[in-house]
Amino acid sequence: MKKNIYVLYGAPSTEHEVSITSARTLINNLSKEKYNVNAIFVGRDKKFVLKENITETIQSDEELIFDTDLSVIESVSNCIRKINPENTVMFPAIHGSYGEDGTIQGFLKVLDLPFVGCDVLGSAICMDKGYTNDIFAVHDIPQAKYVVLCKGDDYDLKEIFEKTSPTVFVKPCNAGSSVGVMKAENEEELEKAIQNAFLYDKRILVEEEIIGDELQIAVMGNENPFASRPGVYKIHDTEFFDYDAKYNDSKTEMLTPFPMDEDLEQKARHLAEKVYKIMGLSGFSRVDIFVRGNDLLVNEINTVPGLTSHSMFPILWKCTNDMQASQVFDKLIELAIEEYQNNKSYKLER
Repeated sequence: MKKNIYVLYGAPSTEHEVSITSARTLINNLSKEKYNVNAIFVGRDKKFVLKENITETIQSDEELIFDTDLSVIESVSNCIRKINPENTVMFPAIHGSYGEDGTIQGFLKVLDLPFVGCDVLGSAICMDKGYTNDIFAVHDIPQAKYVVLCKGDDYDLKEIFEKTSPTVFVKPCNAGSSVGVMKAENEEELEKAIQNAFLYDKRILVEEEIIGDELQIAVMGNENPFASRPGVYKIHDTEFFDYDAKYNDSKTEMLTPFPMDEDLEQKARHLAEKVYKIMGLSGFSRVDIFVRGNDLLVNEINTVPGLTSHSMFPILWKCTNDMQASQVFDKLIELAIEEYQNNKSYKLER
């Protein structure tokens, strides 16, 4: 019997467009012989629109953008009524807020449906870079020096530099794809960067500048995660890996696998697996780690990494164990079912 797969994407996030592209890659690579593939588009207005039984190749992102005159509640209700609960797996491809912060995961748990990816708590904590760093600190995970600021806090610009480094990066705690990130080398620039970051979130992070390559490592698994070989984006004509460098700059190079010392690579892969387990993650994630000389510094964890044809996550599995994108997605669906069944086995009463 075919499994029913529902791909969720879009949503009111700064990564709305990237989510649609991820969904298109997913839908086109999911075997129509194994699965009944369905799309659930979540608009910026939070309205849900279900497109059932997609059998043809989606040629453009625009084909996956739908609209409805229903209210948010009506659209969600209408969508839920049409979902077949039998032999079904939900596949969230929503990046950033709403999709990576535990919101959609909690919704799917209420519906009692298996879903691909991390649970509510792991998603929520990893979405907030400040809380992630705090947990890393408790577990002695190497990372950049940092300061967390909340909106309305008093702060001393000089003291922030003293606690971090002469050059810092300022970012919203809850945003992805380098949205809202600015570099600062003096107090005037730092104040501007802080105010800019507060446009995106009420909690922001000021971090030490790390000079070195940033490894991106894909991780899959539940209780026993496995990390891929590292990859690195090489940027040109820009100071740091911002949104445009990531998605719009044709000069950006992808080095997969990244050539590095074999022992240091193994150390990085083990570190990625370690933080994955510390954060209680399941399904899949991407762990980003800076290399400074022979030191490894964990930067962040993305619990719904990009799944586009030019995203690191699927490409890293190709260079690690020759998995095609369709095989990667098959594995993630298997892990979702496994995790759902494991959670069902725990006692709810004394």
